[in-house]
Amino acid sequence: MSVQLQATPSEGILGQTSLQLRFSYTTATGELVTGVNIQAKMNGQFKTLALFYTPLVQSNATLTTDGNYLTDRVTLINPTTTTSSDSAVILFSEIACKDEKEYMCQVAYARSSRSGTENSGVAHINVRAFQIPWPWTCILRGTSSLTLKIEQLDNNVIVRCQIVNQDVPERSSYKQTDPVNVYYSVRNVQVTKSSTNPFFPEGAGPITLKCTSDGNPAVTDYTWYKESKYYVPIGTGPTYVINNVVVTETDTYICVAQNNFNGQTFNMNNSIHIQIDLATTAHYTLMPITNMESTSTIYKTSSMYIEKGTETINVQMQATPSDGILGQTYLQLRCSYSTVTGEFVTGLNFQAKINGQFKNIAIFNTPVVPLNATLTPDGNYLTDRVTLTNPTSSLTTSAIMQFSQIACEDEKEYMCQVAYVSSSGRINTAYSGVAYINVKGNPEQPDILPSYVPSAGIEEGNNVVFTCTGDVGKPQGMFRWVRYRRNSNDVTVQETPYESKITTAAVMPGTCTYNGTSSLTLKMTQIDNNAVVRCQVVYQDVPQGSLYKQTFPINVYYSVRNVQVTQSPINPTFAEGAGPITLTCTSDGNPASINIDYTWHKESNTSVTLGTGPTYVINDVVVNETDNYICVVKNSFNGQTYNMNNYLRIQIGE
Repeated sequence: MSVQLQATPSEGILGQTSLQLRFSYTTATGELVTGVNIQAKMNGQFKTLALFYTPLVQSNATLTTDGNYLTDRVTLINPTTTTSSDSAVILFSEIACKDEKEYMCQVAYARSSRSGTENSGVAHINVRAFQIPWPWTCILRGTSSLTLKIEQLDNNVIVRCQIVNQDVPERSSYKQTDPVNVYYSVRNVQVTKSSTNPFFPEGAGPITLKCTSDGNPAVTDYTWYKESKYYVPIGTGPTYVINNVVVTETDTYICVAQNNFNGQTFNMNNSIHIQIDLATTAHYTLMPITNMESTSTIYKTSSMYIEKGTETINVQMQATPSDGILGQTYLQLRCSYSTVTGEFVTGLNFQAKINGQFKNIAIFNTPVVPLNATLTPDGNYLTDRVTLTNPTSSLTTSAIMQFSQIACEDEKEYMCQVAYVSSSGRINTAYSGVAYINVKGNPEQPDILPSYVPSAGIEEGNNVVFTCTGDVGKPQGMFRWVRYRRNSNDVTVQETPYESKITTAAVMPGTCTYNGTSSLTLKMTQIDNNAVVRCQVVYQDVPQGSLYKQTFPINVYYSVRNVQVTQSPINPTFAEGAGPITLTCTSDGNPASINIDYTWHKESNTSVTLGTGPTYVINDVVVNETDNYICVVKNSFNGQTYNMNNYLRIQIGE
């Protein structure tokens, strides 16, 4: 017998009518079709939607209870013959969302020796929709999110969201933002002078200093200072004019630029040195060495100058090691400096970048000032966690901040400021480069065993979502998943890792380590019964051997299958009066079938139960016991009962 089910067309458009399911069959000589049913896959199981009859049974085709959702939307057409070729048809007059399913057809037939059933392959109806309001249809309403880390260059940027349907961008189907306004703090402060002269003679014309910067909102607040009197403003606005060009106006001129947004004030400065001399004064060339950013006090960020051929000071800041582990103790910040003959150091400051500004956190003194090193108010967060050691010499030495405990807030940029007196008696400051402490936190085991939904009553074909949470450390680690399929003896027969699953993470309150969450979706099959799913921490690309949690063995229900019937003794035929013939029935399923789940029947009279249990014994070995012996096995779960059968032919006599 040849059986085929076809949906024409295979795609149905919501609200349109031309679609039919046609079940066609062709019989062989001697075969007789007795009935046809069309089935649909619902909640993972094929259920009968419609019953069709051949002329042997004078009844109209009807919908079943499971097929009532088709009422008033389909026409059923019975086959017209019982032999040869024919078909049963479901003709749709209206397509609905719930018609998107897999369909199959089953035909019941009889032939001279026995009856049986034959199934078609699976046909699928795909439902599509055009220009129908979303709340009343099965078309998909999409939501997409994009996370961008906004930076200065994103000011005035436009972000567009465009629909892509069947891999083709819809050219006109997009919306975009207005230009995005991105605030950023003042930066790129530059100070220039109206003349390129390296120095100016007394009595020269006015010297105009100009200050430029970048920021959003644009900078409108400029303030000018002299380094020699850093606490006294000498002017405002983007320009400052030195009208009285006399020797006493020689100084480093500092421009502080400021902008404000979101209740915060940001400032940055830069400076230029103006040298005014008598006409007979010899000159040294001055070179700017460094220009540090700050928004706290002005004097600490001014440029440092070296008079060529006279003196220099070298300052270095180092964190050892540069990575600090939360709770561990060995880390020190060391500021080292060296001077030349005629220079001596008067004091040092350790600075840390706090809220975008370098601020003094500790003050150190040399033997010239016999005071203990102390924390400043901005450095009070270090109280009871650091030991400060002053330099022991004014020539070549260092100041040390020794940490006894590392905390999240120690992850900062640090630098060192040294105050010293030059051989000419001038008070100068010098700065180190920036050292950085990176705080790491070790991960821990996942919080609990991986959870999964549904947590009970899992059937073959169900999608199960597993979720794992826990501390994945800092820098952020991730979770990897492994499925271990096991046999009934708890021996692993298959190990499947899932390395690419995304771990989302957020900083945990009260600490700087990350709490990670990862999910894994698995479609459960028969061989997943007794499987174990493990969630393991991967930190800095290395799986952490003992940092995992795993589920208990998972119970997966599946319907009875693999029914086999065997006989003992094994003879092709039996003589009348031979000893008893024992038939044994085996099967697989979860839950396993018990005695009462096995029933025995003869094909010649299937309505009569011969016995129950996995074995049946033919004690009366006579010719009229010759028959096909059928074993029907069932199991039940989640309110449903499933059965399957197989048979064995027993021939007694000729």
